[in-house]
Amino acid sequence: MKVQCLDYRPRAMRTLRGFCDLKLETEEISLVLKDCSVHHKTEEGSERQWIGLPATSFRIKTGKKWTNVVQIPDRDQEHAFEALAFEAIDNWCNGS
Repeated sequence: MKVQCLDYRPRAMRTLRGFCDLKLETEEISLVLKDCSVHHKTEEGSERQWIGLPATSFRIKTGKKWTNVVQIPDRDQEHAFEALAFEAIDNWCNGS
């Protein structure tokens, strides 16, 4: 699978670093994930970064709740996708 960053919009707030649009390609299909959130967290000397897949909000009695629209059910596949996504975002930010 090839992952390409089509757009990146910086926005710093808590762990949030920005939003991006990612294009996933295989030989058979292409899929664009719009408005993925990009996160980075440093805590007690360790760093963690992750991609938030597209989500939608809904109201509950106590406020607002979010649910993913797209999900990667396998943890290893999720980490593999995030590695490709961060490489694509770095390439986009560096003009590659």
